[in-house]
Amino acid sequence: MTRRLTLHIGSHKTGTTSLQWTFLANREVLQSRGLSFVTGGSQPNLHAFVGLGPTRCLIPDGFRLRDHEALAAALAAAPGPEVFASSENLSFFFQAEAIAELAALVRPHFSQIR
Repeated sequence: MTRRLTLHIGSHKTGTTSLQWTFLANREVLQSRGLSFVTGGSQPNLHAFVGLGPTRCLIPDGFRLRDHEALAAALAAAPGPEVFASSENLSFFFQAEAIAELAALVRPHFSQIR
């Protein structure tokens, strides 16, 4: 089965949180149409899987994945051909290796990534 992952990487203060809560509130309707919305914990986003880099400061390190296995498991377990997840914290992936790490994590589970 072809599976597509869409990562919504909105900037802070652009209405991202409103969209995330709307997707969460309508999760069952979305699933009935083949779209799974993945979250991390009690929040409607992936923030639980993302954190500051090794120096613990935003500039210049930015954010990185902090719970690789849990994120991979959550995304892989999402049912259906379309999987969607959102985190404005992904916009703070400043280092190429952090982006490559995320790509390597999701590539085995999805044929398309946007």
